[in-house]
Amino acid sequence: MELVKENIVFILINLILLISFVNAEEYYANLNLELLKEGSLIINGATNHSFFESKITQELTQKEGKNWTLNINTEDIFSEYTYKLILPPETKIQEIQTTSTYYIQTENERLIIEGYGENTPFKILLTYTQNQTQPAPTNQINTILGIILITIILIIGIVILIKLKKSKNNLTEEFDSHILTERQLKIIIELENNKNYYTQTNLQKKLLIPKASLFRNLQGLEKKGIIKRERKGMTMLITLIKKRK
Repeated sequence: MELVKENIVFILINLILLISFVNAEEYYANLNLELLKEGSLIINGATNHSFFESKITQELTQKEGKNWTLNINTEDIFSEYTYKLILPPETKIQEIQTTSTYYIQTENERLIIEGYGENTPFKILLTYTQNQTQPAPTNQINTILGIILITIILIIGIVILIKLKKSKNNLTEEFDSHILTERQLKIIIELENNKNYYTQTNLQKKLLIPKASLFRNLQGLEKKGIIKRERKGMTMLITLIKKRK
């Protein structure tokens, strides 16, 4: 009778152990986690733990001052887990406490934490800050400043050209026409009729003066300070710089 009782107790103990073994579930996770700027966490991936079912939640983050905190902490042991955590743009990590082995990299100007663990609870305590200032549109500002600068230079150039042209056309100094020869006077009158300047070739064709004679008369007018001769490439430009009394 005693032997039967012992056998029954032994069988019951084994049944209890078997039931405990069956109910002891091994957890695993292969997760993609993405933190959004306002603090929401997007959870996706393969897992058999209800905590990490696909969802968007704000329950795992909180903000105090400038610091944000992400707190993921499960008491259950995971036989193995891996994760990829994508942080918001312009994020700076202050502190990481985790049971996983992890490394940090940058992808598309966003920080990414990738980690894995074995036979340990899934735990990540992350403190981070975000840059709240909007980046200045540097390229756009430089382009606008460049356009403004070019416009200012063009305006200044136009004003200078107008003043130079006016200074050429508005003759202030005078000379006595009685000191001129007949041909020199014809040259002066033609220059006056043609807004005070002429090319030497066109002047010779207009007045039908021999080249040698025209050259001597122009040389005489230049010595008297009445005209100015200036070479422009292959052309000699004649400009009247004094007016008749």
